[in-house]
Amino acid sequence: MKAQILIAAIIAAIIMATTALDLNPELGGRRWYVGGLFNKINGTTDDSIEGGAVQNLAYFDGSQWKKLEGKGPNGPVYVIKMDTKFNLIVGGKFTTVNDVPTGPVARYNSKDGKWESIVGSGTFSTGSRVHAIATDCFPQEKSTANAKNQLTGTRCDVYFGGYFNITGDVTCQNVARWQQTSNTEGKLLNLGTHGIKGTVYALYKKITTNTNRSIRHILMGRRRFKSSRRTKILCKI
Repeated sequence: MKAQILIAAIIAAIIMATTALDLNPELGGRRWYVGGLFNKINGTTDDSIEGGAVQNLAYFDGSQWKKLEGKGPNGPVYVIKMDTKFNLIVGGKFTTVNDVPTGPVARYNSKDGKWESIVGSGTFSTGSRVHAIATDCFPQEKSTANAKNQLTGTRCDVYFGGYFNITGDVTCQNVARWQQTSNTEGKLLNLGTHGIKGTVYALYKKITTNTNRSIRHILMGRRRFKSSRRTKILCKI
């Protein structure tokens, strides 16, 4: 049966060979990431693609198609984002990546070379999906707290939106934030009382400045249906 291919996201990212956090330091070029619902590249499902059989996520390095570490997401990928530390974050309608329970959003830790969940002990509702991802990276001031594993260099937080409920120590609905707290850990945060009942389809980071400090905003877009009329919503958080 001919596989149905749904290309949902194509991201071009410049990867520098001199960067220690590179996903593949010897490349020294660009990668085009492709996510969607597919299990074939070049018309085959066998291991002819470098790294083994592909599943819903792959990349092109300018000369050949390859896959990331381990198995891909077990469902469709809708959005791909890379932060300034070359960590890859993907969202969609899946529950695992490389057999790691992640829910519909997962992060590829480029330093350790592994997929990981960003919701900690949180649990996604059945059928959850993530359509939008934004990252916020900025220099972290040195702290004496948690000196053994204190966050040094750049801190990269992740915002994600879609249609979901997360329960556990933190409760989130349709939009959430992962805040990096150390070099290896982070914590899930909700974004207060926002009353968003519809699906979040877009997130955008905007920084404004005044005389005293920089103010970071995340712009969020969603759609809702009321009386058979479509209304586009954009709000600031």
